[in-house]
Amino acid sequence: MKYERLNYTRHARQRMSRRNISEADVLRVMNAPDLIYPSYGKQVAEDVFEGGRLLRIVFVDTPGAETDARIISTIDLEEGGS
Repeated sequence: MKYERLNYTRHARQRMSRRNISEADVLRVMNAPDLIYPSYGKQVAEDVFEGGRLLRIVFVDTPGAETDARIISTIDLEEGGS
């Protein structure tokens, strides 16, 4: 699936701001992850960026909605994974 329209939770937006993760970063991970797997009813996409930065995106697909997926959280594992 090609992700274009994403909906972000307040939690995801806060984490993106704190960790300097852009919407473009999230789209990159969502559309070309190195790894994707299920986790507690959600999905997780991971991608390693140039320089070794590893981003993890926790999301749920939202088929039939106005968006393609709802972003639950964003994690920069180079920043300690918090």
